[in-house]
Amino acid sequence: MLLLPTTLRAQTQVSLTLTVDDPSGAPIAGATVQKPAGHLLGRTNAEGRLTFTCELPCRIRVDAEGFTGSFF
Repeated sequence: MLLLPTTLRAQTQVSLTLTVDDPSGAPIAGATVQKPAGHLLGRTNAEGRLTFTCELPCRIRVDAEGFTGSFF
């Protein structure tokens, strides 16, 4: 038996601001933020910040030169 919800929710979009910094707390400019499939959401500014929109649940990958990339 297959049960389907009576209503399907539209994907909820949220605006997020991300700050990328190194282990000493210094901002990392130019870090890339992308969806796991590779769609680029943007690059961090000189303060290491980027504001972008994402559908919930929001999974992203952050990469910066000289650092190991991470999924969040």
